Parts: sequence; C-alpha cells; structure tokens
Amino acid sequence: MGEIVAYLAMSIDGYIATDNHGVQWLEEVVGEGDNGYSEFYKTIETVVMGNRTYKWFEDNMDAYPYTDKNSYVFTRNHNIKHDDHVTFVNDDIDEFIISLKRHSTGDIWIVGGGEIVTHFMKQNLIDKYIITISPHILGTGIPLIVPGTYHKQLKLIDTQVYNQFVQVIYAK
Repeated sequence: MGEIVAYLAMSIDGYIATDNHGVQWLEEVVGEGDNGYSEFYKTIETVVMGNRTYKWFEDNMDAYPYTDKNSYVFTRNHNIKHDDHVTFVNDDIDEFIISLKRHSTGDIWIVGGGEIVTHFMKQNLIDKYIITISPHILGTGIPLIVPGTYHKQLKLIDTQVYNQFVQVIYAK
C-alpha cells in the first residue's frame, strides 16, 4: 500500500501560486539540479489533482507531463470531455482516494491545488508532506492550505537544502 503525499512548492508566506495561478516565480530561484524531483518521482505510481490544476497544465504546457503515471482529476463537472491521459472523477473523493491507496503499490502524489490539499488534510488522508520553500514573499495568491478552523500536529522527518530552496518533509 502506497502513501498519499502532498509534494508542492510554496513561497515563504504559504502560497503555491499567484492570484492568476502563475508559478513563474519558482523559476527565478537558483536551485540544485532538479531539487530532488527525479528521486521523488520514481516513488510515484499515481497522480491526483483538482480540475483547476489540470486546466493549468492544459493552458501552460505543450503536453501533459505525467503520461507514465495513473492520473486522476477531481471535478464537480459531470459534463467533462474525455482525455487519453487522465480519468476524471466526480464520485466521493474520500472513498475514491481511500480505495486508491488500498490498491496502490507505489505512492500517490497530490499535485494540487490548495483546495484538494486542504480537503485531504482535513480528512487526515495525507501521509507525508514534502514542501519546498522558495525565498519569495508573494503577499497574495493561492494558499497551500485554505484558511480555516483546524489544527494538525505533524512530525518533522527530514530537511534538505537545494541552494536557495529549503525542503521540509513532515509526516502525520
């Protein structure tokens, strides 16, 4: 059984993207190699994301980047177009992710966005948080965790410095 992993980058003030979903600020930072991405990606069997994150890939990339993984996009839309690379899910996402975890041999990566991460965090479904912090202060944007009235205590597992990026790994 794999783990459910939230692997994301954020600004110092907790944003994963600008208000208009921009992430170009991450490219302005000098890292080290691929900042550990390749090693992480080898552990992944499945990627899951919200529909807005998927739309961002459609609008900003030449091709879908996870064609070698099982890919699921959570959506409230029941009238979605078919895609050869992803399966759209509009069933109960908690039941779906629990079943997916039970049947997985590799890890499940929550690619984004903030609403999906927050939902799974609130339901205590995320096993590991791998957060890479960029030396940016954005002031506004899309938060990693949507503000709310919840409290979670995590355990620090590891830290890694990739030049100007700092990566922290927490487990529940």
